[in-house]
Amino acid sequence: MKGVVEGVVTKKSNKSDNIIEVRNAKKIYRMGKEKIIAVDDVSFTVKRGEFCCLYGASGSGKSTLLNLMAGIEKLTAGQIIIKGHNIHRMSEKGLARFRQNTLGFVFQSYNLLNSMTALENVELPLVFKHMHKKRRRRLARQMLINVGLGDRLKHKPTEMSGGQQQRVGIARAFVCNPEIVFADEPTGNLDSKTSREVMDII
Repeated sequence: MKGVVEGVVTKKSNKSDNIIEVRNAKKIYRMGKEKIIAVDDVSFTVKRGEFCCLYGASGSGKSTLLNLMAGIEKLTAGQIIIKGHNIHRMSEKGLARFRQNTLGFVFQSYNLLNSMTALENVELPLVFKHMHKKRRRRLARQMLINVGLGDRLKHKPTEMSGGQQQRVGIARAFVCNPEIVFADEPTGNLDSKTSREVMDII
């Protein structure tokens, strides 16, 4: 079996330096005797400041490619260079630190902790960076205000709509001011009106 990402579309930037380089990326899964080629010899570059969209049919390898670019999954072959670093040659500790300082993530299924409030969910990446409580709370509150949830700071995910939960997810992704944000079908579970609002925020 073989998955094919149909294309990559980028919104052009006036900056010349490449921030992401994907070189002949390949990912193969083995299930018993079956070999599944999820990503097959994909190459492209993204310049600093560009907005890039991967498109293709369901099961074509888009999420797998994003996971490879984020270092969540390992390449079978090829290279992924981010800010001049070959991320698949990093140690686990080095890669974790790199992700923490450079990358943000927006998930289709929100990935919020139901036991935490919106404010606490957005604070979480700052906790891992060992930021002082008063400062991280101020940054998280401001980020939620920026996405239109200033009146939902103490609400838990189960008390919010899908669109509101995704806004919390966006606030969490941007609170550390990452240089790169990966979004995996961030509007996949939302209606068309809310989808437009979420994409406008991103």
